[in-house]
Amino acid sequence: MFIKHMGIRTKLIFAGISTTLITVSIVAGIFVYESDNAHELTKNEILKEIFESEQKTLQGFITMLTSQQELLLQKVESDLNVARDQLKRIGSVSFADETVSWNAINQYTKQKAAIELPRMLVGDNWLGQNADPNRTSLVVDDIRDLVGGTCTIFQRMNSNGDMLRVSTNVEKLDKTRAIGTYIPATNPNGQSNPVLAKILRGEKFVGRA
Repeated sequence: MFIKHMGIRTKLIFAGISTTLITVSIVAGIFVYESDNAHELTKNEILKEIFESEQKTLQGFITMLTSQQELLLQKVESDLNVARDQLKRIGSVSFADETVSWNAINQYTKQKAAIELPRMLVGDNWLGQNADPNRTSLVVDDIRDLVGGTCTIFQRMNSNGDMLRVSTNVEKLDKTRAIGTYIPATNPNGQSNPVLAKILRGEKFVGRA
């Protein structure tokens, strides 16, 4: 999700430049001062001035990042509410008796697995297998148009809890929609995926993934 004001990268660059200029100004001022008051200002006092200035700048960074995090979390929560409402408007989720083939790709290892899953329906509509970003995908594109950002609908693949992207506006490097890729319940390091661990417990995950 994005905040439509100065980006955090821009803020950090600006703050970094400001920090450098402040430090240079302090040092320059101290040396000018020393030229006239050589015996009144020691090296330790110079370092203390610089340290205190850097501490204030660091605190400014922390405050800015904390505020940015709070804004992002509020945006995510708001967007999730919009997504829930939009899904209710279109129809409830169900699964057809008819199955469809997927060439599922592990997003970490790139290993492929041919699987069959029931068609996922929203209302009376099958989500399809749309990889073309120029062709509208139900639900995910509606949500994107309302709140911005990206949206994905996953379908559980197996008893392990691996989750397949069956509809998404996330794009791969080749600019096609990333359908058919899946998040494994177990990461390559053998640890449970923290996102899916919460989802499989019926809880909501909000955070970096």
